[in-house]
Amino acid sequence: MYDVAFAQRIPAPRALAKSGKPADNTSMVRSLTTLFLLLAIAMPANAVTSYSAMAGRLADLGSRSELVKVYNVGKATSGDRSIWLAAVRDPNVDALNTTRILVLCRQHGDEPVSTEAALGLLDRIGAGTAPGAREALKHTSLYIVPMVNPDGADALTRRNARGIDLNRDWGRFDGVETQAAYRVFKAVRPQFVIDMHSWDKEDPYRANCLEGPRDGSELGQAVRSLEERAKSEVGEGTGQPLSEIGYDRSTEGTLCHRFMFEQMRTPSLLFETTAGMDEGPEFTKRVDLARNMMLWMLRDTAANPDSWHRLASDANPPTPRPTFALGTPVDASGSLARQRERAGVRAPVAATPTREPFRLPRTVWWAFGMYAAVALCVVMLRNQSNDAGGIRIERDARGGISDYRAVYRQG
Repeated sequence: MYDVAFAQRIPAPRALAKSGKPADNTSMVRSLTTLFLLLAIAMPANAVTSYSAMAGRLADLGSRSELVKVYNVGKATSGDRSIWLAAVRDPNVDALNTTRILVLCRQHGDEPVSTEAALGLLDRIGAGTAPGAREALKHTSLYIVPMVNPDGADALTRRNARGIDLNRDWGRFDGVETQAAYRVFKAVRPQFVIDMHSWDKEDPYRANCLEGPRDGSELGQAVRSLEERAKSEVGEGTGQPLSEIGYDRSTEGTLCHRFMFEQMRTPSLLFETTAGMDEGPEFTKRVDLARNMMLWMLRDTAANPDSWHRLASDANPPTPRPTFALGTPVDASGSLARQRERAGVRAPVAATPTREPFRLPRTVWWAFGMYAAVALCVVMLRNQSNDAGGIRIERDARGGISDYRAVYRQG
């Protein structure tokens, strides 16, 4: 005997009308699967470039561009990854007669914006599509380390493989990575250094910004003038405002830009982008801002040479003569390719820029998890309903079929 605890009149599915059995969930699962696949195809792949992919792109640039030469300047802590320098200069111009700018990227491995910005700028310069770059290189030489911390970059950790925060290591030089970057500085003797970073989500101050000295010296005033011009032309020009932060000699001096200014008397700035996800439109905006900052420095030296010459002339002591002791440039057939083989990277260096293997972004994995959870719940509820409650098929007055779901109770 049973009581009808719950009954609902619903149109019977065609399969039920013919067989007297409940319809299966195949069509629903197929629809959800199709929807998920379309979502996966529509979403962009992970935008962050791995160390091996970066090495491939640099190798390609070094082999095909007369403006970009790539140098191996040291090993990361693991010994499996090298630290690479891209020297961007006109081969027909003596580098001694140019303004030399050193750009350091990704001292913190979990801040990929600067690496993507540097690679994007290098690709454009190599292809001849960076506006005004060729003319500016008659006045400027740009030295870019796209990934100071390759071990941390591949592990997506702030510190290096020994647990050292590289941007708190300047002056101590406990990390082999900061030692390598400092060797580049001494070989190039730049008139300006910029250290590229991104804020963490936990940082109290997270706006796009530049940080420079506020010590009242003539050199400090010259850096401040450059900072204000960058704020106006880069921030307002890209529609992403740049704030200014100042520091004095009482602050921690082991950060790269502070060490360069206070100990080496070299004009320097810290560049920070906002915190955020490492994919999607917001990430692209942050990369665009960082890339435009680098390109602006390159072009501004040609547009305002007196301002940049003042930076060099105000340095005390005067900037020593560079040695350019960087070794022999590498290309796709040289030590860069051999290093990739030692690191276990089997993909050959192609004649076109190396592309990242396709990886689904986190948002797609999140969508997949939601899809799986919803599909599982629907299937379980339908099965529970069919198992716990009896199904009685009856014909109504019009000859149709009605589905009455009943819950059995012993009585």
